[in-house]
Amino acid sequence: MKKALFVLLCLVCAGLCRAESAVVYFSATGTTKAVAEKIAGVTGADLYEIIPLRAYTKEDLNYRDENSRCSKEHKDPDARPKIGGKAFDIGAYDVIYLGYPIWWGVAPRIAETFVESYDFAGKIIMPFCTSGSSPIGDSAKLLAERAGSGTWLEGERLDGKISEADLRIRTAAWKKSIEGVKKTSLRSGSMKKKITQTAGRDNLGDFAPLFAHLNDDVLFGEVWNDESVSVKTRCVITVVCLMASGITDSSLTYHLENAKKNGVTKDEIAGIITHAAMYCGWPKAWAVFRLAKDVWNEESAPLTDKDRYQNTIFFPIGEPNDAYAKYFVGRSYLAPLSAAQVPVYNVTFEPGCRNNWHVHKASEGGGQMLICVGGRGYYQEWGKDAVEMTPGTVVNIPAGVKHWHGAAADSWFSHLALEIPGKNTSNEWLEPVSDEDYNKLK
Repeated sequence: MKKALFVLLCLVCAGLCRAESAVVYFSATGTTKAVAEKIAGVTGADLYEIIPLRAYTKEDLNYRDENSRCSKEHKDPDARPKIGGKAFDIGAYDVIYLGYPIWWGVAPRIAETFVESYDFAGKIIMPFCTSGSSPIGDSAKLLAERAGSGTWLEGERLDGKISEADLRIRTAAWKKSIEGVKKTSLRSGSMKKKITQTAGRDNLGDFAPLFAHLNDDVLFGEVWNDESVSVKTRCVITVVCLMASGITDSSLTYHLENAKKNGVTKDEIAGIITHAAMYCGWPKAWAVFRLAKDVWNEESAPLTDKDRYQNTIFFPIGEPNDAYAKYFVGRSYLAPLSAAQVPVYNVTFEPGCRNNWHVHKASEGGGQMLICVGGRGYYQEWGKDAVEMTPGTVVNIPAGVKHWHGAAADSWFSHLALEIPGKNTSNEWLEPVSDEDYNKLK
């Protein structure tokens, strides 16, 4: 009996470890598909392709021909091309990255077929599009109206040849927006997360279909989502049942962590285990307490230099700037703050860190603006003296100017980097700043 329970719990945990996000896309020529695959790789999301029941031919996609399939579909607001392939398991995901090409300034009609086919209640949708030059415009807004449910974020156009480094910056900004929506929704109670399960069908669908149905649809589909008992209470019941069964391995750890996530405090879990010990046995309680102590370990780790510096500045330090590490001496960090309108990033340098000499290029406009928001550092143009930067210092860097910037040897340094719009913009990275020149700075 205990062995059977253990196997069932392993299947349950396997189902719950699925990705919480999915990249859903329609691609007629392969451009959107390539971008969608990159997003899935960067975010760890699952991938689902919207496949038309009748594939689009080259002739179908001739937008210059008013009698082509795509032209006729665009002109007909009621056109809904049928979708083939396997149905999308929308219940398994909280976040959906929805991608499509831009046709005549809007999404293809098949994207409308997709959004009208599912209930997006409780889901967060981040639209993205690909196009030669057309912006995303109102395409995402129109899809949101067609869907009629879900929380739709402001969409974004992505170049079909976007680099992985740039995509990591964009998706980091998306995740920040998504987390903001989740926190707001959880506080207001407007986005109750539905518990879903597919472990039964994934593992036993062919061998024991009835058991798979009972596990996925009844136990998790109905019982765990029954609002007559709160999720917090169900977590407590599950922990006690596992304790009574003598199961004190990683499966119990998972359910203890789940209990903590759903509001069970350290004092409450201590009281629950103590009470259950009177009925389940002292040795079992000792075993569970050992796991619970690790889960509810609330001792704060000692502050690092990075932590202490973070406490002195308003903007987040962000993640290690690994994508551009080869252009820096020392370690830097990058925190995307905004990817819309004017891209803004907070760049942080550890003491002694600086970037290489480089040039922002553009045929028109372009360049960069730096605003120091913490610590002390330097900006230097080729052939000129270095300029000290402290909080509030603003530096305007025209396109075509060779320069570098970074931290002082004895101080952390952070600046906002604002990319100035221009035509044919690019960066040219050059040689590192020599130690001899850098060490002359005070």
